[in-house]
Amino acid sequence: MSEEEDPLTKLQEIVKKKKGRVYYDKEQGELVVNLYYKKPDNETINSILELIPKINPLSYLKLDLGENKLGDERLINIADRVSKISNLRGLDFCVKWNKITDEGIDKILNALTRIPNLRSLALCLSGNQITDKGAELISSYLSKLSDLEFLHLDLSRNQLRDRAAVAIANALAGLKKLKELRLEIGWNNIKDKGLKSLLNSVKGLENLRELSLDIRWDLPSGKILREAKKLEKLLESKGVKAVIAVD
Repeated sequence: MSEEEDPLTKLQEIVKKKKGRVYYDKEQGELVVNLYYKKPDNETINSILELIPKINPLSYLKLDLGENKLGDERLINIADRVSKISNLRGLDFCVKWNKITDEGIDKILNALTRIPNLRSLALCLSGNQITDKGAELISSYLSKLSDLEFLHLDLSRNQLRDRAAVAIANALAGLKKLKELRLEIGWNNIKDKGLKSLLNSVKGLENLRELSLDIRWDLPSGKILREAKKLEKLLESKGVKAVIAVD
């Protein structure tokens, strides 16, 4: 790329060739690159990752690579490149339906750990091959992000059981600065023990102002369903906008 070429214009051209979309708000330092289901090749991805750090200011990045079947190796490389972007305060990393395994999520998170001072994080991991072991790795990662104010975690349609839900609940309980939480963990194999842990985890989040919890198509008993609705009403009485989807 020549010095005269604007990196944003070049990025838009590359993404447009794949019929994707780029949005940039310079005032907010917000960049969105959407390549959902666009099947980008390695050359395209490498060019995009070379250009993104050259866009300034950049404090929030959304990179949507969902449903591209990229696999562990390619996504580990992408996460490593993203982790080297300076001054990020917000990251939305959407990699749903990409054949990610526990080994892959371990190395992806090891890379993302290098991003300091995140205030906003979205990890969209639906439809992968993550088990309880992978969920425990995610829990360990989240426990290090004590300054988070916004979290969107989508673990739906994986291979999770109670052990995974308990691990995630333990991490959530420690995120005391959270103002908004969106958790999607339905379409797994989570029963009462795990779901109760998740419900209990949000009770101590005193700064929470908005909650969206989706546990549809897990395996709760009628008792847990009643507890979910009771919690929803309790949070609303405290001024929290709460939606808990159970069916």
